[in-house]
Amino acid sequence: MPPALACRFTTGELAALRIVADEVRERRACRLTLGEIAARAGVGTTTARNALRAAAHEGLVTIEERRRD
Repeated sequence: MPPALACRFTTGELAALRIVADEVRERRACRLTLGEIAARAGVGTTTARNALRAAAHEGLVTIEERRRD
């Protein structure tokens, strides 16, 4: 991620976004739950959620919500 863009995210948020990027690179889409992303990144679910929301606001990702029981 370019430094000018990375400075808008915290270290924890960048870790969460890295997990999403790795999943997309390997599987063409990230189908991990928010909890799985947070656990792999070593952050809380709120941090992962904030990272995804901010990235979506910047136009870096598209979020499609899939609710599960």
